[in-house]
Amino acid sequence: MRPPARCRTIRRSPARLRAYPDLGLAPQVDDDAKHFAEMAKKFGEASMSDNGLTTSEQARVFAIGKLGNEVSHQLENWLSPWGNANVDLLVDKEGNFTGSKGSWFVPLQDNGDYLTWNQYSVTQRDTGLVGNIGLGQRWRMGSWLLGYNSFYDKALDDRMARGSVGAEAWGESLRLSAN
Repeated sequence: MRPPARCRTIRRSPARLRAYPDLGLAPQVDDDAKHFAEMAKKFGEASMSDNGLTTSEQARVFAIGKLGNEVSHQLENWLSPWGNANVDLLVDKEGNFTGSKGSWFVPLQDNGDYLTWNQYSVTQRDTGLVGNIGLGQRWRMGSWLLGYNSFYDKALDDRMARGSVGAEAWGESLRLSAN
């Protein structure tokens, strides 16, 4: 009876591997070409819907949407070392930012059981730009999370402003909040 055959790993240099025929396999594509192909595919998929826009209008809306997503992503990355940032930049075909919003939650002191925080946000609405700033604290008491907060809201295009005070108590299966 013969002993079982042993597997042997054969290492080939990259230069020797390039000498072999490609056997009809797809060639390697660089990252830029791959990214361009993905963008072209996404544009093609987006332009398949009958939304009444010409191809150039669809391309413009698509490009503005992509640019808005990239700016939102970069802003979130830039602000994230200091807190939790959420940015949603929307631009319509007239160039308005209606529906765009951003918020930034910044923990000032966090020891695991006790949190002091502030929050900033801005929202572009049909009626104008609204900004707010808030300050609050949360802490654990047994299985409950308790907290209070205060917010100041201002319609930046008008002279309207308001303040609010709130409290919250969160348990395993119950959440209570009041403003």
